[in-house]
Amino acid sequence: MFFDKTRVVVFWSKFPEPFINFLKEIDTFYYFHFTLNDYPHILEPNLPHLQRRLSVFKKLSSILGEDRIIWRYDPIIISKNLGLTIESILKKIDAISKELEGYTTKLFVSFLTPYRKVIKRFEKKKIDIVDLSYDEKKKLLLKIHEIVASRGIELHTCAEPFYDEKIIPGSCVDPSIPYTYLKNDPLFQEYLKNSGKDKGQRKLCKCWKSVDIGFYNTCPFLCTYCYAHDGIRKLKKTIKIFEE
Repeated sequence: MFFDKTRVVVFWSKFPEPFINFLKEIDTFYYFHFTLNDYPHILEPNLPHLQRRLSVFKKLSSILGEDRIIWRYDPIIISKNLGLTIESILKKIDAISKELEGYTTKLFVSFLTPYRKVIKRFEKKKIDIVDLSYDEKKKLLLKIHEIVASRGIELHTCAEPFYDEKIIPGSCVDPSIPYTYLKNDPLFQEYLKNSGKDKGQRKLCKCWKSVDIGFYNTCPFLCTYCYAHDGIRKLKKTIKIFEE
């Protein structure tokens, strides 16, 4: 009943393996944004090994199709004392894109957003952050485009000020995805006519109007760069509330 007017669900996940056994129960059209980074343990302390995550990505793609699972390398972080240079980021993206050729058609990227609580975490862990200039970021994006385009993958940015025929300003909640079975659905067609950019999102965000059903402080991965958690204490507190 709650979802009787829902036509599309967009999932964001770093490790959607638990979804696989329940996909047949979802009777609404859906697609995934799958964040697949390759970072040191200190940045992503609770994530499974990269190879396992790659395996889950490929399995989901084999079930849903390459157009319904979007790869995210997000955020891009440059840090000297972690060995995260421009060159190493390009090598990581090259290696992952080689694995994902034929399994996805889009890559979404963004650069680290310096939220205050995120910066405090980096300072506490004594991790330096290199703030690239606009020109350095654009040069990096163009090199990423060159790598992934050779493997049939489009480069999209998420809420970034870069506009280029090779760098597409991305829309994570995107009605242009071919929802073919909705072409004659009056409710969805009404949405296409009367909706547009979600005004509740950041200025550079291109997402269409949607309803967020997620919660902060519920993810156990506790990535250092994440804006959606306030540490292990808040996570435990939220879990306790759900259990009650």
